[in-house]
Amino acid sequence: MKVRLAPLGAILSVLALFVWISSSARNDASAGDLERPPAASIPGSVAASSDDEPVLRERTGGSAVPCEVPLGWRIARIDEPFQLSRAEARAALEKAATLWEDAVGLALFSDETDGTLPIRFVSEDPEERRQERNRFAGMYREAVHLQEGEVTSVTREIRIYRFAGLDDLVGVAAHELGHALGLGHSTVPGSVMGEGFVRSDVSQRVPSVQRGDAQALRSLCSELWDV
Repeated sequence: MKVRLAPLGAILSVLALFVWISSSARNDASAGDLERPPAASIPGSVAASSDDEPVLRERTGGSAVPCEVPLGWRIARIDEPFQLSRAEARAALEKAATLWEDAVGLALFSDETDGTLPIRFVSEDPEERRQERNRFAGMYREAVHLQEGEVTSVTREIRIYRFAGLDDLVGVAAHELGHALGLGHSTVPGSVMGEGFVRSDVSQRVPSVQRGDAQALRSLCSELWDV
């Protein structure tokens, strides 16, 4: 009887070994799943290691990575139909930046030849014009680069599509710079972050950063005043 059971015992031992190996493999796979970083929760985010051109998305609610100052801006493109010199464009951007800095008492921007916030004057963009948002005279766009769930860098840009004059350009630029700092649209009358400063169908007022705009930035970026 013992002799007859010996082969059966060997078979059962082999089967038990296969079951143990299979169970171990499943457990290892589950552990690997738990160790993976969570999916990115920032809209428009991309992997830091990706070699693909990042897709910049409009951010009317303000930058997903706010309060990174000073923001170095540069004039990257001026389409010929604007009939705008680089000196005029730079002067308007400097005035727009100064409106914010005088209102809050901090250095928020800098004009740099290799600045990470390019300003592009785009006269014709078929993709943008096919959408409702092209009613805006300007647009702030960005892509956030992530690695293992952590922000490694941000690709930013400001696009300006139209303006009625240099004062109008200052208002549009100041509005988009506010988005780059992290501020969204405001419903407070007279706010430079109001949509009236970038709507092409609304007459522009003389631009200024109101007390409410400065308070909104201070609430968002309180750490800038704590140093």
